[in-house]
Amino acid sequence: MDKASKREKRDYYVAYVQDQKRVERELKKMAELTRKLMSEINWGVRGSDDSLDGKGKKAAFEPVETVQTPAFTSELLESNPTDFESRREFYVRAYDNPDKVIADLHYIARRARDLTERIDKGQHDRSFSDHEYVTLDVPPSEYGKLYAPVNGEVLPLWELDDSEFADGSCGEGIAILPSSGTLVAPATCRITAQLPSRNAVGLLTQDGIELMLAVGSQAERYEGGGFRQHAWQNDTVRRGTPLISWNRRQVAQAGYNDVVVFVVTNTEELADVKVLKWGIVKAGDLVAKVYW
Repeated sequence: MDKASKREKRDYYVAYVQDQKRVERELKKMAELTRKLMSEINWGVRGSDDSLDGKGKKAAFEPVETVQTPAFTSELLESNPTDFESRREFYVRAYDNPDKVIADLHYIARRARDLTERIDKGQHDRSFSDHEYVTLDVPPSEYGKLYAPVNGEVLPLWELDDSEFADGSCGEGIAILPSSGTLVAPATCRITAQLPSRNAVGLLTQDGIELMLAVGSQAERYEGGGFRQHAWQNDTVRRGTPLISWNRRQVAQAGYNDVVVFVVTNTEELADVKVLKWGIVKAGDLVAKVYW
């Protein structure tokens, strides 16, 4: 690679990191603003019933000078007021303009979604760029061990209604009926493949086990939304790192199940894949052992 290409690649990553940090700062600011807004609303509701003067009598509220309402009621919170008058001023405005408070919350939620989409797009673009693979150390005691990627109930693959998985043609493994909507890495591994629908990933563990994790037994045919990917192709992650999260209700409304398929795809190269635990499991429980 010539110097110009190296410089261009370096500038790309510097710009990406700076943009990523800026987006994360804005997200944190929006989250803090939302927290403050909700706490003030809750305080206002309590204050309307429980504002006593210390003698068991209702405290009399003095009139507050009316001023022009800002574009967003949440602007009153940016200075982080702590004195009673400022807090009461916010409550009076929020009480007189409940629709504006609701509009503020929708605005903040929309900004948070937009920023999240920007982060995901940056991660997606970066995943297809040429970057060095990272190797993470794995203790020998974890070689060949696979851990549950999600909370739920472990079932045999043959109980699935999808023949591609049920007959073992994709490899040996298990199915998990999830009780939560977050999928984590079952071992320290590198992500080798991903779907545009973001509901399935291919993995390669540090000791050479090839895995496929899919949310929904018809993973390749899923065209709905509701999925967010947290780690991307070519990323190396440690066991327990979040990989995918999804909206279980949205997936169900799209007419799909969200059963998690956990398959060892290079079974033919291995001596045996032994399932160690059936029934109810928690993410991180040891569920299978691979033998060479």
